[in-house]
Amino acid sequence: MTTLSGEMLDAMVIESQSLPAELLGAYRNPPGRKPNESVLRIRDALVNTDDATALLLLRDVVDAAVFQMVYLLGAGFKSNLSVDISRDGNRERLDDSALHEEYRARVEPGGIRCD
Repeated sequence: MTTLSGEMLDAMVIESQSLPAELLGAYRNPPGRKPNESVLRIRDALVNTDDATALLLLRDVVDAAVFQMVYLLGAGFKSNLSVDISRDGNRERLDDSALHEEYRARVEPGGIRCD
């Protein structure tokens, strides 16, 4: 049986898998006439970094951010918040759940999908 939280995690995993390549493209060729200074600094820092290494770094950073968010959702943001998700009248409470463990079952540390 598929749960709402499982579907949510699957969607987060799918979205996070394409993000490192999208970020690298935006850093290598910043959009706009006058890109943000921080983006230009990242672009300049990546000049001597090959794409494979840059993607490895970005995958790791995205994975760490998603893992932390998933952990906080499952822990009620460590502040006794009640976190629920719902769809079509079905509701699932996320606080006190091991979402981070479910996420890790789908994605290895460093952002590599476990498929």
